[in-house]
Amino acid sequence: MTIALERKSTLAVKKETSFGVDPTVASANVIEFVDFGLDFDLEQIARNVIRNTKDSLAPINGAETVAGDVSVELHGSGTAGTAPEADPLYEAALGVKNVSTASTTVAASTTTLVKLSPGGGAGFAVGDMLIIDPSAGGTGAYEVTWVVSKSTDDLTVSPALSAAPPASRAVGAGVHFKTTLSELPSLWIEYWRGDITHYKFKGNKVDNLSLDFSAGKIIEPKFSIQGQAISAIATAAYGLGTPAYDSGLPHVARYMKAMLAGTTVPLSNVSISLDNDNPRLTDITQMGTRNIVHVGRKITGSFSLYYEDKAIEDAFRAGTNAELIAASSTGGTNLVLGNTYGLRLPKIKYTKASKTKDNGMFKYDVSFEAQLTVGEDVIFTSFC
Repeated sequence: MTIALERKSTLAVKKETSFGVDPTVASANVIEFVDFGLDFDLEQIARNVIRNTKDSLAPINGAETVAGDVSVELHGSGTAGTAPEADPLYEAALGVKNVSTASTTVAASTTTLVKLSPGGGAGFAVGDMLIIDPSAGGTGAYEVTWVVSKSTDDLTVSPALSAAPPASRAVGAGVHFKTTLSELPSLWIEYWRGDITHYKFKGNKVDNLSLDFSAGKIIEPKFSIQGQAISAIATAAYGLGTPAYDSGLPHVARYMKAMLAGTTVPLSNVSISLDNDNPRLTDITQMGTRNIVHVGRKITGSFSLYYEDKAIEDAFRAGTNAELIAASSTGGTNLVLGNTYGLRLPKIKYTKASKTKDNGMFKYDVSFEAQLTVGEDVIFTSFC
């Protein structure tokens, strides 16, 4: 049975404290979505009982499953250090969330070492994105970089900033999602179809997150979900009040780069797919899914760039590891605190590279796979 969601319907998503348990849901848990649909299977089991009648017995419900997709527009919260609207979806897909705190730089910072005021380093972790204006005059020309190592209040960052941040220059606070090889959080999903028919799904895991960055186009993350089947469908009045939606502009892809052969080159488009391996656990004596266990992940993708120099082709052929970064904002050419998004894959390896021609120019179309190491964060998704 496939249920199509009407445009006027409302979706609530919240991380569960434990698998399959109803949390407390409020208007803050309601998110906007681009597209949403779940296919749930109420499997019918035939009853093979022989009796002295020409009528057969009605089947009964057996194991129940659910799977579907949720697509959202990429939105920041509008406030630095506050999670984006689809916060529980990102956390369920990646696994770890860290909220950094704003601090100030002090003397002796360099383009690759940001020195925070005493105690300021406690609010940051390896993998956090920093948004900072390194200019001497504080012109508001914010730049994005990532914390690759940390020593007390000293943050080593990559890529390098255009200038050393001056003393007392503020660092933007942010919400940062990072991959983990540990268990992933589960999701509780609820919506009213037409604000009349009430559906609840609990005990769900995100098994895929796909992101497409195409220069100048709106970014729409897509989350694929699997889990336990729907609980009893009910006719009920919409009960979450009036949701406070983010009315800000969605993000468009503007800033996509790869570090290839020691050189940073611009990219025209980037596609990334994060696949979580989430096998189901069931009991013979219990109907439906008992749990969904995360056992691993694979990150693949592709990007395109125009021919630059021979060193790039040599890097492709040698299979050299590269770094991929992408950032966007709703603030035109400048980055805006609270509405800046960044993504970093610190180590990708080419799986295929082909040369084509686009508008009379040479272009590389490159497929890659992120190199995964146990205990190592491999993807950093950040909102500042």
